[in-house]
Amino acid sequence: MITDRMWARGTQAQHDALARHVPVYAYVFADRDAPMFLPLPGDFDFGAFHAGDIPYLFEDETAEPQFTPAQRRLSATMSEYWAAFARTGTPGAGGLPAREG
Repeated sequence: MITDRMWARGTQAQHDALARHVPVYAYVFADRDAPMFLPLPGDFDFGAFHAGDIPYLFEDETAEPQFTPAQRRLSATMSEYWAAFARTGTPGAGGLPAREG
């Protein structure tokens, strides 16, 4: 979607500007099949929507039962990255997939 690319472009520019002065860590959440956890009417395909990553990082009794096995693994991996960041100040830790950039 064009608005997604426009949002990402501005966010990337902000990260690039900040990275000239401090370490910057970011990620792109792109699970187009993330379960919608908000009580919205209708059957609209939201794709990889804003805040769709929240149930993957924090327990959510509405979304988690809808997770596929792959989404459960993604949730565990994302939580490991966030925990590593809280522990060490960087999101990397042994056994996690390699980061880009």
